[in-house]
Amino acid sequence: MKNDTKKNTAQGLKDVVSLISSGQVELLPVFDLFPLGVTIVDANGYIVYCNSAQAKIDGVRHADAVGKYLGDVYTAGKPLETSVILSCLQTGKPIINRTSLHRTRFGKLVNAQHHAFPLYTEGKIAGVILFLEPFSNRQVDCLQSQIQAQPQDRVSFDSIVGGNAMFRRAVNIARTAAAGPSPILICGSTGTGKELFARGIHEASPWSSGPYMTVNCAAIPATLLEGILFGTSKGAFTGALDKKGLFEEANNGVLYLDELDSMPLELQAKLLRTLQERKVRRVGSTQERPFNVKLVCSISDKPDVILEQKRLRPDVFYRVAVAQVELPCLRERLDDLEDLCRFFLLRHNNLLQREVMGISQQTMELFRQYGWPGNVRELEHIIEGALNLASGYDMLEPDLLPDYFFRELGQHHSENTGQPQKATWSEIQDTEKQALETALQKSGGNLSRAAGLLGISRQLVAYHMRKCGLKREDYFFQ
Repeated sequence: MKNDTKKNTAQGLKDVVSLISSGQVELLPVFDLFPLGVTIVDANGYIVYCNSAQAKIDGVRHADAVGKYLGDVYTAGKPLETSVILSCLQTGKPIINRTSLHRTRFGKLVNAQHHAFPLYTEGKIAGVILFLEPFSNRQVDCLQSQIQAQPQDRVSFDSIVGGNAMFRRAVNIARTAAAGPSPILICGSTGTGKELFARGIHEASPWSSGPYMTVNCAAIPATLLEGILFGTSKGAFTGALDKKGLFEEANNGVLYLDELDSMPLELQAKLLRTLQERKVRRVGSTQERPFNVKLVCSISDKPDVILEQKRLRPDVFYRVAVAQVELPCLRERLDDLEDLCRFFLLRHNNLLQREVMGISQQTMELFRQYGWPGNVRELEHIIEGALNLASGYDMLEPDLLPDYFFRELGQHHSENTGQPQKATWSEIQDTEKQALETALQKSGGNLSRAAGLLGISRQLVAYHMRKCGLKREDYFFQ
């Protein structure tokens, strides 16, 4: 029965495709009703069709587009290096969810999401069909409001936990550099506290009474990032209004550009000019507006690696790295581990209404062996996750740690010593069960005495017994 259904479905699909191919079913009238823009070009890049929505989006008449070469309608015959349609023609592969900016020969800018699909006939590419959805001004506003809604908690360098020599040097450099107008570049792996330092710089600077604005350059589509940073002028692109960018919004305050090396190189050039002239020009405007902003940027890799890979222009790097703060990884500051653990334990005990008094010696030993690829952020999340499971616990024990921690621990230990890992999750469970059985045998199944022998609470003994499938009556004295 299932095979018959599959055959019928396959035959039905072939019939529909045959009707479309023979012209008995026309799709163009359907495309005319689409709310999205639709454009079809032939193999040579000539426009053979555009629907009413596309004509309206681009502000052109059908007669100005159909039959014309793509480059004569868009960018007035100039090379279409970023054209989604031509890229699809050249590669023969679909391009989905590509954010791109194009300009018509009449000067109209369109900021939109593109979906391009190659059209084949007899195994050869015959053209491309493009579906286009323009970004509305409301979408841009929504993105910008999310950026501006970042937490504005005041952070003092005095409140940042850590006494490690490398870490304190970073704090001292950041605190000193915060007093002057020069840009600061924070370098550090993911989770080392770059955002925390940026907020500390804001608090320690003469701009502390002004706004603190932040944007992650890797999280915003490139064509939207320019308008968000520099602002827009009415009519610059579809739905654009006169709107301040973050440089203007952060005036007399601090602007933090996270993941700067994710910013497109052409946008980096505009950033460089803006910083050098201390004036900002909105997209679509010729007017330049002065600003007074303390700029803080960050990268998550070593500067020489980023420059070698050409993710950051050298002239931009030298401009934003007037003062450079390098944050050490957690594995480079393990002497801060206990202080950080106490801090996060106190914070999340309060948030989760737990009464875990500390972290067991065994757990701390595992923490010291671990490589911490996610750094301080990972440490906090592991402690928070463990406390979520710690009902009835007095101490944070190894069995509360996530499974991935032990997999990473084994890999890290093997890579660094060439030896098998010291403790796998299964080994810890076996050791735990053996210790419980020994204590229960000595105490004759008395949980209070067993707890005294193990140095843990009676409730914790009962919990581990349930987990290991042990019954106290099996250990009563005969």
